[in-house]
Amino acid sequence: MTPMLRDRSSKGFKTLVVPYKPAIKRSSKWPAVRRKWLKLHNSCAFCGSKVSLEVHHEVPVHIDPKQELDENNLMTLCESSKRQCHFVFGHLYDWNNYNDNIRVDAAEWSAKHWT
Repeated sequence: MTPMLRDRSSKGFKTLVVPYKPAIKRSSKWPAVRRKWLKLHNSCAFCGSKVSLEVHHEVPVHIDPKQELDENNLMTLCESSKRQCHFVFGHLYDWNNYNDNIRVDAAEWSAKHWT
């Protein structure tokens, strides 16, 4: 499914319609690692949002399952209806894709838009 922009004319802006994420088999340790990560890293690396947060894997689990629990492979991105940083920046508008330059992109984006 290709992402689409839905017109919300009453508000004067368009919103991204994001397809469902594919299901991935997870380690039984993942929920605890995820909770701990979000407690320590509680804002989106791109926009600073503190709502609808997800833990993003720099190298996706379906590419390298061994890195699923590696904290060096994690970062916090939002899935807020306003920005969808996880889908847009983390997966470049395709859940099967990934951004191998995400840490640099996050630093540059934050510096440019939030300082």
